[in-house]
Amino acid sequence: MHNCLIVSVMFIQNDTFSWYMLMTILALAAFFSNCNKENNFKSKPNLPIRNENDSKKHQLDDNSSLSGNNNEYKYFEIESNNVSDNLFLDNRNVKGVLVCDWDNCFASYHMWAEHRNKSLDHIKITETTFGDYVFFKNVLPTILKEKQIGFAIASFGRKDVILKALKYLYGENVVGNIFIVNPGTFDDFSDGQDMGTKNKHLELISSHFEIDYSKILFIDDTEKNLNKCPKECKTIYAKPLTRNDKGKIIDNINNILHLNDGK
Repeated sequence: MHNCLIVSVMFIQNDTFSWYMLMTILALAAFFSNCNKENNFKSKPNLPIRNENDSKKHQLDDNSSLSGNNNEYKYFEIESNNVSDNLFLDNRNVKGVLVCDWDNCFASYHMWAEHRNKSLDHIKITETTFGDYVFFKNVLPTILKEKQIGFAIASFGRKDVILKALKYLYGENVVGNIFIVNPGTFDDFSDGQDMGTKNKHLELISSHFEIDYSKILFIDDTEKNLNKCPKECKTIYAKPLTRNDKGKIIDNINNILHLNDGK
């Protein structure tokens, strides 16, 4: 500022033009001086800091694009706190079983039709592989464990592909108690073969968990499979299965456990 005044005075004469020049120089000097002060003293905004305790909450917040209703994630966060490494019950400790189809049901698309006999290494698994990644990972296991319900997959597709996807979703050491039945499970059929119905699957699942059909909740995207299954089974049509079906799942499980009796 001082230098600007010295330079300005050197050019001052008694005519009006010189005074205009002086005033212009002084105004510019004052403007740039104020800009420098603002830049030097302007503080940075306070930014939220994430910590390890908030990891689950922020993981759900980061996936908020999955739902337009952010309030819906409150119950996901609460219920996911109960999830442990031992997500699923084994066949000795269940009061019923949820049996879910794979293609277009648990999976968001028909994986067998898309990949057929492609090398497993070339089949990419991501969060979008699943009908509802957040619901399956954080909420469904909690519901099943709290209700003492086992979990099984009944598919016409490839078991190795299903296992790869489930390991991506739940971890390498967690999927052992998920009972997977596909055509390759049976001597007379091969992977990808349409067996007409899922009744052989359901029969084997019933035997494995040592429960009768009235304790099975069967979810599929093909009405034929639902209509031709043993009439004692509870059924849900879903294409694909998502959090929107949570109420139906809980209601049917409560019916299996006779928790709705007397209501």
